[in-house]
Amino acid sequence: MTGSPPQQVQFPIDPLQIVSGGMDVEYRRRTVEGILESYHSNYDVLAEAVQNAVDAVEDAKLANLKAPYLIEVTVNLVDNWIGILDTGVGMSPGEVTSAFAPHVSFKQSSPVKSKRDKKTCTEAIKASA
Repeated sequence: MTGSPPQQVQFPIDPLQIVSGGMDVEYRRRTVEGILESYHSNYDVLAEAVQNAVDAVEDAKLANLKAPYLIEVTVNLVDNWIGILDTGVGMSPGEVTSAFAPHVSFKQSSPVKSKRDKKTCTEAIKASA
C-alpha cells in the first residue's frame, strides 16, 4: 500500500444495509432465512471460515508475499467462541465492512484465483495419473 493511513472501520456493522433492498424488512427476513437454510450442519460455518483462511494463505503464497503462511484455529470452551487467524492476503477496510453481507464473495475478484484454480486442477490431474 502507499503512504496513506489505513481507513478505520466503524463497528458494529449491519451487513444487511450493504445489499440493495436492505431497508425492506421482508427482504431482510427472506435473506437471513435463506442464509440459515443454506447451512446443513453446525460445522458448516467453521468449515467455510477455515476454507477462506486456506484460500487467503494460498493466495499469499501464489502472490509471492512474504512467509510464514500460517492458519491458527482457537476453540475457547470457557468463553464459548471460535477464532480463525491466518497470515493470508488480508482484507481492505471496504471488504471488511461488506464481508458479512449476503451474497458477497471476494473470490471472483482475487488476482491469483486463476493461478490457484490452475494449480489445483494440475495437482488433480497428476494425482489421477
